[in-house]
This record gives sequence, structure tokens and C-alpha cells, in this order.
Amino acid sequence: MNAQWLSLYERFAARGDIGAIASRPPPDELHEIDWLIGRWREDFELFPTATVDGFQRENVNTVVCQPILDGHWLRLTREPDDGWMSNITFDMYDNKWVLFDMDSHAMRFHQTGQRVDGDRLMFEAEVRLFDESCTLREELIRHSDDQWSWNYSELRPDKTWQPIDRHTYTRLR
Repeated sequence: MNAQWLSLYERFAARGDIGAIASRPPPDELHEIDWLIGRWREDFELFPTATVDGFQRENVNTVVCQPILDGHWLRLTREPDDGWMSNITFDMYDNKWVLFDMDSHAMRFHQTGQRVDGDRLMFEAEVRLFDESCTLREELIRHSDDQWSWNYSELRPDKTWQPIDRHTYTRLR
């Protein structure tokens, strides 16, 4: 074994913070979006393009947001469970928001250096969906205590963003 190389855990131990890492409380930044916790009715809108008609669907799903992993992440899932989940946290080490989406069609991992800007949080990443690649922007927008949306856009070759769809969520009481 090369004496110069140390494993990840050896490097943690050398810094003396394995215990501190394991016992760290959830990031304070998660409180900026903890209003997401609860049950939501999901409405959907597909925006029209030159070759595809747009459409709207109301009450397509019930979405539940709850803290997981001792409050270090927020997880959104659908009722009944259809295999989709979206997980959000704030990475205290990279100082970035992290979004990890997963469903039966794809997995996406997004990071952004942005802070919550008023009522907006933006995620961008190169993704591959249904055997197609694109740069996708997911914008979480809080409209009120009882309504928010995910707005999805795709980066076009001319470097402008083309809105593709919107999911709007209304709190269920």
C-alpha cells in the first residue's frame, strides 16, 4: 500500500472530525424550505411547442413531503406510491443545494450554488431522460404558504431556456 495514499475514512480520522460529521444536526438552510412539509394536490401543465399541443391536467396526484434521515433531507413522494421520489438537502461542505430525483424512467442528480432567492430555488444539470440528453432547469417557486410549483425548462442551442412544463401544488388540509 502506498504510504502517501489514505482512504476517505482515514482522511476523516486524520482531521479528527468523524464524530462531528456523524453527529452534526441538519443544515439550518433546510428551514428555508421546510414549508414544503405536508400533503399537496398536484396539477400539471405541458407547454405547447411548434409540433406538440400543450395541455393541462388537474388533481393528477397527491404529493407528500416529509423529513427523512434524521431531518437532513426532505423527500417528496406520491400517494399511492408510483416509484417517483424527489429528495432535497443543503450540502454543508460544498455550500450547495442538492436535488436527487428518481422514478421508473430515470435518475437525476442536480446541484446548484445558488441560495434560496426570495421564493425561488433553481437547480440545473445535464440529464438523460428516455434516452435523450439535455440541460434541464428545475425551478422551485413558492407562490404562497399553500401553493408552489416546479417549473421545468430545457436549454436550447441558442443558450435560451425553453419552458417545457409546470407542476403546481396546492396544500391539502
